[in-house]
Amino acid sequence: MRVWVITLVVTLAITVVGDYHEAASAEQPVADTTTAQAPIQPEVENNSVPEKENLVMPPDILQFMSEVDAYWLAIEVNDAAAEYSVPVKLCWEVIRKESGFHHIRPDGTIKRNPELGICQILSDGMAIKKRHNILDRADNIRCMADMLAFALQTRGYSLERALGWYNSGSPVINSYARTVAKRYREWAKQDGEEPIG
Repeated sequence: MRVWVITLVVTLAITVVGDYHEAASAEQPVADTTTAQAPIQPEVENNSVPEKENLVMPPDILQFMSEVDAYWLAIEVNDAAAEYSVPVKLCWEVIRKESGFHHIRPDGTIKRNPELGICQILSDGMAIKKRHNILDRADNIRCMADMLAFALQTRGYSLERALGWYNSGSPVINSYARTVAKRYREWAKQDGEEPIG
């Protein structure tokens, strides 16, 4: 009888703890979509940036933001591109076209038109988008890279069709796709790289 009671208590405890962890991990934090804070960045001395080798960023990025902000954005973009195996320069050119490198408007609100954030992701229920908190800048960038990887690698679209799909939801070659693809290819060739697609 004691063994049965102990087994029952342990089983109930494991079930309750397991249910709690499942519920906690399933809950998405409710984000305030009216205002947003800049991403949390580690403290740096004298506005200098820590060393991180091989960060790719647009040559003109400092026209849009401080060196420190550019550094932290570059980490997020480079990490997302590496995670989803898409060219980092392509990610940068999508961000340039979508938001001019800004996740937050000067008044502190997240950019929306109704698309959200630095990559202007439309919150439409697409499965890829549901995996990401698109209100968070780094996750917004990961969502963009995930979508590009899906279009290029899973669907096998050409570069222009992948960009058209990202922009419109349909694999069309539109002016958006042509502009972003052209900028990406020029930048890659300028650095002696062979662009995709």
